[in-house]
Amino acid sequence: MSCLLSVFRNSLAPCVLGVAVLALLGGCSRTDIYPATTPVTLTITYQGEPVEGATVILISEEGTQPMAKGLTDATGVAKPRTFPEVPGVLPGKYIVVVHKRKFEPPPTAGLAQDLPPEVTYIDLLPAKYGDKDRSSLRVDVPAAGSVTEQINLAD
Repeated sequence: MSCLLSVFRNSLAPCVLGVAVLALLGGCSRTDIYPATTPVTLTITYQGEPVEGATVILISEEGTQPMAKGLTDATGVAKPRTFPEVPGVLPGKYIVVVHKRKFEPPPTAGLAQDLPPEVTYIDLLPAKYGDKDRSSLRVDVPAAGSVTEQINLAD
């Protein structure tokens, strides 16, 4: 009987140790490797209406931070992220770029067979907001707290 108990004890110990290690590692996540971010909520309107489906990009004024990106929902709200896995934006001063484009189908008649069709698009918002050098939109993201701003685009 003592031989059977010894075999059981020896085979159970590695299993218990393995379960304990997995339980400890389960508390870690990939988000732990990123620097702290600040939640940012931007509401984009144009001509008094929320803009759905616009791309919102935050570009560091000093060029010291990576950009953050988000997409507006049906209410015009975007929650940009610096890192796809982590909500929020790194602290800093940012230029806000907003654009919404409608892609036009290329013409099919008269195209050479070996050339890809040229894709064209129409800006659905004033072009100045989609250009980092012309956009007057700015947001300051502090290291603590959160940012909630209403951005009203005008012609």
